[in-house]
Amino acid sequence: MRTYESVTDNELEGIVFMIPTEYGGRSTSAFSGYRGQFFWHINNEPCTDWLAETYFEGDSLEPGKSCKVKIRLTGTILELGKKDGFNIGRQFALREGSKIVAVGVITESIYNTAQPSN
Repeated sequence: MRTYESVTDNELEGIVFMIPTEYGGRSTSAFSGYRGQFFWHINNEPCTDWLAETYFEGDSLEPGKSCKVKIRLTGTILELGKKDGFNIGRQFALREGSKIVAVGVITESIYNTAQPSN
């Protein structure tokens, strides 16, 4: 099994917070390799993909907790990332169907297209 520490071929890194169960989040932890629906906006269009893999620091994330995350992209989401970028500071969500179970922000991206401010 791949772990947070062993993953080096990720395109994105971030901080993610799993919504507590009492606020509609999962009732169980998620583990590295989790493939919930990765949800984000590109060019003001909402986009989702089931093909993103997430690897949590410590290899699990409990409801109500936050941690660093590495995200591997494949398929359509990878192609959109190459074309339109995933900028640092961009927010994302992890969903299970229509239910948002975690929210996060991108802290590192190999597809960062934002220009640094002077």
